[in-house]
Amino acid sequence: MEKIKCDTEAVDSSIKSIFSERGDLDFAEQLWCKMKCVSSYQELIACFTLVLESRECGEIQPWIHHGSGSLLSKLIQQSYHGKTEAVSLTGITPVQMLLEIGLDKMKKDYVSFFIGLLHFHISRFTRTSSLCSKASPYVGNNGQLYSPTSVQTREPLPLDTNLHKVL
Repeated sequence: MEKIKCDTEAVDSSIKSIFSERGDLDFAEQLWCKMKCVSSYQELIACFTLVLESRECGEIQPWIHHGSGSLLSKLIQQSYHGKTEAVSLTGITPVQMLLEIGLDKMKKDYVSFFIGLLHFHISRFTRTSSLCSKASPYVGNNGQLYSPTSVQTREPLPLDTNLHKVL
């Protein structure tokens, strides 16, 4: 009975961590969280103008994830090298910029979610497999997985360190 309660608490904890807000939001993603509810086109232009002017003057030095694909992220990354490119905030450009940072954030959120989900299933598998370790040479007594080529030497699979390569 105690083991079932412990397993249930572990599952609950894992599920909460899978669905929690990411803690590594960069400047553009944090900006998206603030700007996703703008109520007018003028407000959108005012927000981007403030950000771009502050960046050009050196008042802010925002951090951006490497590989972010939005125009705003690229402009900020260029400013790291002393380059500033003028952007005309007319037409659909401000709306497009907002959508780009939103899509970038959504993509990173999904990757984070699937990595968390995969990690949850792997950890669940290793916990339940430890019961069956006598039947499988690939699972040790502690639930650690071993690659088929290293069963004899017992070199563990680096599950957590290479999890990002699965995606």
